[in-house]
Amino acid sequence: MGLAPHPVYCAPRCGYLVPLMDQEYPTPMDHADRFYLSGGYCFNVNKITVLDMKKAEIKLQIELDDSNVPNSIQWSSTDGQNTEELPAKAMFLALWDAQYKNSLRIDLWTKDMPYDEMKRFFYETLQTLGDSFLRSSGGDPMAEKIIGDLRDYCAHYADKMEILEQQN
Repeated sequence: MGLAPHPVYCAPRCGYLVPLMDQEYPTPMDHADRFYLSGGYCFNVNKITVLDMKKAEIKLQIELDDSNVPNSIQWSSTDGQNTEELPAKAMFLALWDAQYKNSLRIDLWTKDMPYDEMKRFFYETLQTLGDSFLRSSGGDPMAEKIIGDLRDYCAHYADKMEILEQQN
């Protein structure tokens, strides 16, 4: 069998050319001219090409006392305007483990993180989690409603913890 052209369509939201899968091919070589895009690779059966992707590094340096409580937190990024190490009093790091379908978290704060600032940190983190969820939802109306509920809770939290009064 020869390698005849196969129909493709432009996948919505990503713009990739994706082969239409409405035909059966008896062997892999019968569709060797089909291109697939996945995980930074563009490949067909005969050739793999790595796309040139931008990379950035975020570095955390934590100084601990004898009880493993943070004395200081320093961070830097190769992709920011400022590449030098900057101090922080607290951090929340959350990663998604796709294999086990759960979150991996590291929550740290220094001994000298004031309680009032920790309350404010929680408030702002909840607000920005809502912003991130909205950006990832692609305009889903249900996401708008749920994040509206989160904003209401944030206002309740700020009122109970007397955060907004402290801001003025």
